[in-house]
Amino acid sequence: KMGMGEDPRVREIIDYMTGFSFENGWRCVMSRELDRFVRPDPDDDPCPIVNVIALKILAILPGWQNSKAAHDGAFTLLDLWEGRRKRRPNLFGMGKRFSQLKVPFVWYDILHVIDVLTQFPFIIGDDRLIEMINVVGEKADSDLRFTVESVSNGWEEWEFGQEREPSRWLTFLVKRIMKRAGL
Repeated sequence: KMGMGEDPRVREIIDYMTGFSFENGWRCVMSRELDRFVRPDPDDDPCPIVNVIALKILAILPGWQNSKAAHDGAFTLLDLWEGRRKRRPNLFGMGKRFSQLKVPFVWYDILHVIDVLTQFPFIIGDDRLIEMINVVGEKADSDLRFTVESVSNGWEEWEFGQEREPSRWLTFLVKRIMKRAGL
């Protein structure tokens, strides 16, 4: 975002990051200092939030939007949505809380996921993505505005941090997602 996508140091770290990508996206990798932490799922299960973050990075870098790593990560998130009633990899579910509208984009939730996915043209039109966007779209009021459904601590004083009336910021974000998706 700061115009340093071609900087050799940035390229090196992106190569390193994409080296951790597999056919089912990025997995949860723990720091050695956390070796006492016991993961709830097999080592080869994807880590949903890591996929969101990695894709968010690849979306803004020239030449990476159509990479194998981007494809693998994006399709992993769509596969997780498709199997959401059966799987909760690494305790990341896609239930009621996942589908609540909230900003800013810091958590693993439906709006964050579709905001990232709609930055990849190869995924536009996928039925699973359209289904997620429709879940969000159904939450519009009669004026096609959106109201925050869950407020994260620390954001209560912001316009998008209250649940009393439609949020201009949230409405803008949803409409931007829909525009990217061609809806």
